[in-house]
Amino acid sequence: YKGVDVLLRAVTGYNAQLVIIGDGPCRMSLMAMTADAGLTDRVRFMGDVSDTELLAWYHACDVLVLPSVSRQEAFGMVQLEAMLCGHPVISTELQTGTSWVNEHEQTGVIVRPGDVNALRGALERLLGDRELRERFGDAARRRVLETFTADTMCRATVALYDEVVCAPRPLPQSLVNRAGILAKRALDVTLSGVGLVASAPIWAVIALMIKLEDGGPVFYGQQRSGLNGVPFDVRKFRSMIPDAEANLGAVQATADDPRVTRDGRLLRATAMDELPQLWNIFRGDMSFT
Repeated sequence: YKGVDVLLRAVTGYNAQLVIIGDGPCRMSLMAMTADAGLTDRVRFMGDVSDTELLAWYHACDVLVLPSVSRQEAFGMVQLEAMLCGHPVISTELQTGTSWVNEHEQTGVIVRPGDVNALRGALERLLGDRELRERFGDAARRRVLETFTADTMCRATVALYDEVVCAPRPLPQSLVNRAGILAKRALDVTLSGVGLVASAPIWAVIALMIKLEDGGPVFYGQQRSGLNGVPFDVRKFRSMIPDAEANLGAVQATADDPRVTRDGRLLRATAMDELPQLWNIFRGDMSFT
């Protein structure tokens, strides 16, 4: 994802010395690509180097090139190190911290990732203009000293922390919303309570009908998902034969489903099998609205 292959294509046929520092699984294929392009005498693969040697290369170079083509590129510490040594940077526009460190036409040049022609043009422009390199390099060093010192970055981090974490937070709900929720709950309790009392005789009749038909249980229980995915148990008057789902599991009943009892068809047609859910509304598991 570092885009070294793009850089090699950009310098093909151009008289520039290229030093590649670092190692990785693509090194051998990149060296083969260098040989195929006839760049062996102008490209050096240094592998991993010590901090002292790396600092020497920062001071020796004219331009630091970071031709990344993937958003995997992180903050871009190598840019800061080269900029602090007074050198311009060529980087790619990744919309990450890497792009933000280098300022286009201020401390260096930013090109589109993977654009060989744009990268070559930026190289030719900077390597061919010493005065421009020095101007960008001076600005780059000032930017690091003004923006990226430990003191300024720590202060900025603390300020951001104070803004995000320590600032007073708004109430989870406005008073109007809370009043609406309380009113809705009061309505649910009132209506379901009245419904439970008023329908008590109907419950007794339905229970007797179910027992007289096949002697099985009066209620059928199932689990449903409530607010925020919290499960709750719900009861319905049984409208199918006992153990109707023992073999096939929960299967939606059809119009002429043989599992539905005679009384069950009446209960389903009148929605009376749902009557026990008044208790769930009263408890707060469900709501009328």
